[in-house]
Amino acid sequence: MRSWLLIIAILFITVVTAGAGVQAQGVSNGLVVVPDSSREKFSDIGRRAHTNHVLLAHPQLDGSVPLGLTPEEIREAYNLPAYSLGQSAGSQVIAIVDAYHYPTAVADFNAFSQAFGLPQETGSGTVLQVVYATGDEPSYNAGWSQESALDIQWAHAMAPSAKIVLVEAASNSFADLLDAVEVASAITV
Repeated sequence: MRSWLLIIAILFITVVTAGAGVQAQGVSNGLVVVPDSSREKFSDIGRRAHTNHVLLAHPQLDGSVPLGLTPEEIREAYNLPAYSLGQSAGSQVIAIVDAYHYPTAVADFNAFSQAFGLPQETGSGTVLQVVYATGDEPSYNAGWSQESALDIQWAHAMAPSAKIVLVEAASNSFADLLDAVEVASAITV
């Protein structure tokens, strides 16, 4: 179990940079923005993890309709059974390790869950729990918050009855992330 948790955590710790040839945050080719969290500095090599995502800013979309695949379509693509609210589907614990604090994690998680008919966190910590790996709230980083959102929301979409635990590392240093993996590996059902 512990080795699987480590493998899962490593999958979420992305160490390569995104978008070769794409400019830095705020500067783009008109449609693509690369968050600073996805840009690796030479001094970071072997020391810090980075997110690996870019943002598509499409001027013709007004944000009123979600773009992309729904959780149900993704579940179907992976040949997972359909889900309806109240049904048991994946009732274990999924621990996700990401760097930095995601201050709107519960609110964003609940908005996603409501939009797609998934269970919401009511404040009891039975659907989503946020854990600070060091015991203290880490500092905020927008790029890592985007990564955390992607991780917790889509893990929830794939296993709606599983408890999602977001373990927030103090930083994106490998030392802090591996400490957070140790905290995550001690989490039980």
